[in-house]
Amino acid sequence: MSNSFFAQLSAKAVANPHGICFELHGMTGQEKSLSFSHMRKRISDTAQNFSELGVQEGDVVLIFAQHSEGMLLAFFGAQWLGAIPSFMPPPTVKQDLASWASAHQKIVERINPKLVISEPSCAGHVSALCAGQLISTDTIEKWPAREDRPQVDANLDQIAFLQHSSGTTGLKKGVTVTYRQLLSQLESYGATIGFDDTANVVSWLPIYHDMGLIAATLLPMWAGASVRIIDTFAWLSNPGIMISLLARCPQSYCWLPNFAFNYLAKRSRVELTDSSLSNVRAAINCSEPCKQNDMEAFKARFEPHGLPPNAVQVCYAAAEYVFGMTQTSLAAPLTALSVDANALETENRIALTDGEDIRSKIIVEVGTPIAGAEIRIGDHAADGIVDEIIIRGPSLCNGYFKNEETTKEKFKNGWYHTGDLGFRYDGRFYVTGRIDDLVIVRGKNIYAHDVEQLASMVKGVKPGRVTAFGVEDTSGTQQLVLAVETTGDVSSKLLKAGINDSIHASFGIVPSDTIIVEENSLVKTTSGKISRSANQKAYLDRTIKISMSDQLVGKIDDR
Repeated sequence: MSNSFFAQLSAKAVANPHGICFELHGMTGQEKSLSFSHMRKRISDTAQNFSELGVQEGDVVLIFAQHSEGMLLAFFGAQWLGAIPSFMPPPTVKQDLASWASAHQKIVERINPKLVISEPSCAGHVSALCAGQLISTDTIEKWPAREDRPQVDANLDQIAFLQHSSGTTGLKKGVTVTYRQLLSQLESYGATIGFDDTANVVSWLPIYHDMGLIAATLLPMWAGASVRIIDTFAWLSNPGIMISLLARCPQSYCWLPNFAFNYLAKRSRVELTDSSLSNVRAAINCSEPCKQNDMEAFKARFEPHGLPPNAVQVCYAAAEYVFGMTQTSLAAPLTALSVDANALETENRIALTDGEDIRSKIIVEVGTPIAGAEIRIGDHAADGIVDEIIIRGPSLCNGYFKNEETTKEKFKNGWYHTGDLGFRYDGRFYVTGRIDDLVIVRGKNIYAHDVEQLASMVKGVKPGRVTAFGVEDTSGTQQLVLAVETTGDVSSKLLKAGINDSIHASFGIVPSDTIIVEENSLVKTTSGKISRSANQKAYLDRTIKISMSDQLVGKIDDR
């Protein structure tokens, strides 16, 4: 296998020089159209300028960016040169800048990048993280044309990029992806979904997430397909932009977290005919527990406008396998199982039910492994038994960049232990949850233990006497709930405000509910640890022991 990542870009730059490689859309509509020939030339120019700044093969280039031509040139220019690019999340207005800086300072120090790229809006904050060279994406876009620089013939086992997972804990782990692993993924996953150079990708996904980077950027670049990138905040403000672009583009694909299906169904304001969306090839649910109701709402909203009946599908992905591990068939409708919720929760097994006489739960398939991937459940558990999902195959990464301890924990004897729970049934795989008790709020992974640690630092909270968990809501995402014990020296109202402010500053969300419970009432496991699942159940059953002071605050607030 030769390093053919840029082969289609070079070919398209000659055969279809004015064809769209990337098109950027923002609050005011289309901002830029970047042709194949433009991208081929400017990537070469960027690589040459990087070289003159001292960047060499194997050097790391960090890119703090959200939406710009410069971020694309920086990433691909580094690869063209043989350097190792990595996208990082820039700070947002909803984040506590001190917390963001503290977390990313450690990453920058560990990685020791040769060059750091930043969009102008956050350059001041990014510059405080590093003592090395800092270049603005605007500067990259304005660099003059240079003599063409041939692409470095990178070894297939050379690192192509680092992928930093989303979430607070995930940011501490940079997955190393080689060209061999990347090309294996793109070839296998692309073939699975029938993806070729006639495809058009429409995406609002942040490029520093694996779904936005691999599926919506690197896959089309490798295949010679076109991409329409919508600024994330523009999409949140006007989700109909995405539907309009899907309708306009033939052979269109998009990848979405679960909440987005519901969001698009309810909030898209766009004029459509009865055949507007007939060109949509696939709208793939990925990165969150996939909920049947939300996908059905999307289908009910858009099938009358031509959305093909099998367009909505599901992918199970992980950055440690570059991206896709399984994919449902685009030629058939999704399979969903109605299972006995009690058997699932207490016995880790699947018992099918019609849902009439007992409490049931609907679980949607995530499909079958892509070519080359081998997946097992636990220690080769039988069909219908829930255990950890474990995978190996040609796209499996080697581990985490300069993080041997975590690499040894997750990569064992050639297998990656995902930390996800699931089962196999009738040849298909299903995911039931996460071992690490992730709370997934609107596509963002919130680690419960990080929230608990943060809340424990708030004045008035008894350290270590906190539990955080997620509760599903009607919008297709989860809401964060905290139950805490208090020292008693801060009023309940001020304590809740302090917790909410602290969490919002660090995670950009506010808990949907923060309750103060009676002293020593949080349920523990037999090993003495506070049980998130048991306390979540008590909360949902309304049996959790709320403190008298919290009950009093509730009565006052209800007046």
